[in-house]
Amino acid sequence: MTIFISYAPNDRAVAEKLHAELKSRGLNPWMADIDLLPGQKKEETIRRTIRQSTYFLAVLSAASFSRRGTVHKEIRLALDLLDEFPDSDVFVIPVRTDDCAIPHERLENLVTVDLFPDDSKGLERLLLALSQMQNHPEHESAEDRGANPLFQESPSPGGMEKQNSHPAPPAGEGRNTEHQDRKPGTEPKAENNSPGVQPLSPVKYAWFSLAAFVLGMILLSVFVNKAADPNVSHRLFYVLLIPLGLCNAAFLFGAMRSYAAYSGKVWGGMLEIGGPAVIAILTVIGGFVLVPDSRPFDMIVFVHGAKGPQDAVLKSKGKVRIDLDGNRRAEPIGENGGAYFSGIPVNFLHQEVLITVDAEGFETAKPGKTVLKPGSIYVEVKPDGRLGKVFGKVKDTEGRPLAGAGLSIGKAQSTSRENGYFEMEIPPEMQKEQQRLSAFLTGFRSWEGTVYPASGQEVGIVLEKE
Repeated sequence: MTIFISYAPNDRAVAEKLHAELKSRGLNPWMADIDLLPGQKKEETIRRTIRQSTYFLAVLSAASFSRRGTVHKEIRLALDLLDEFPDSDVFVIPVRTDDCAIPHERLENLVTVDLFPDDSKGLERLLLALSQMQNHPEHESAEDRGANPLFQESPSPGGMEKQNSHPAPPAGEGRNTEHQDRKPGTEPKAENNSPGVQPLSPVKYAWFSLAAFVLGMILLSVFVNKAADPNVSHRLFYVLLIPLGLCNAAFLFGAMRSYAAYSGKVWGGMLEIGGPAVIAILTVIGGFVLVPDSRPFDMIVFVHGAKGPQDAVLKSKGKVRIDLDGNRRAEPIGENGGAYFSGIPVNFLHQEVLITVDAEGFETAKPGKTVLKPGSIYVEVKPDGRLGKVFGKVKDTEGRPLAGAGLSIGKAQSTSRENGYFEMEIPPEMQKEQQRLSAFLTGFRSWEGTVYPASGQEVGIVLEKE
């Protein structure tokens, strides 16, 4: 019969005294600072010992709950084990060293043993309780009970009278070995994630694993016929990972008795998961998340100006071209300023390709390759300079050049020189394919006409005298 003693660092002295007292009574107490051997894996050994113990003594004080630590993990594990036992069984025994409040709701529901104000009386009460529980008819059968070391003589104050002289049970007899200290038929259900005890035998788990594997192969044979159907997402085929995930979990954690667990903070709370659930879930989710969809994808390339994505400077004008390893595709820019491309091979997904805009008077603002993805892609353009300049000559009806004539396109203005020649720079925000040019000179009638900057041709203006 192993008695696990859980304690916080502040309560180590009390735990050591309790360990020594139980040891002197011929019992088999276990505490980490005394019984852990050099080279042993601390956390794994503690968890295993708790599962194999007959009783779990939680030494509690106000200092125990002032800080988080290993003792809290040990208590949680012990309480989880307690849930697997009938209500009449005793496993966790709270041992208070002072008048502390117990914040654990499940622990608070258990009757405590108090080592204050008189620790000797509290110890006697604990030993008496262990004695009665060990000799209770529902606790173990008569032939397995043997000698009760609690009734042997002890030098401790208030020692109990000797009741029998049989040898004490061998040290290390634990809960998960054969449950020798409990009546047959009342054994607690073992943890489903424990490698020592499982609700089914390894052979049954092996059969379950085989059945899940066969189901997965049946689904595979069905999906093979649908593999060439372009209307079926290839991710649908990963539904067969559900039976295969169950196959892995049943074989590794049921038949092979493997074990894995995780405990940590997740999204502001505590998460504790065991191996079978992890391997099954990761097998299924991994198939959907890690394996890309093999179907072609669609995307739309929006062309915008310097003011941002909403600056649709090219509506129903020009084309967008993409180079797909020698396969150059071009689509017209629609009324919304975007060019729609459908059926792009999946091997170009998240790959860099060259995207260019073919529109009169504009060029790509940031030349280079763009990463393709489903949905929307934005490409910025800027005027290429062809729409930013107008030039020409101003003459009279007799062909003589006129100097000092004023010319304007909106707020852009210029004046003709001695030879009648003029140049006008159009700001980027005013640039477009056609413009209205005005000319005026004192003593002459005003002139107005449409010009096309992108043509690159000289504009000839003739002014008539008034």
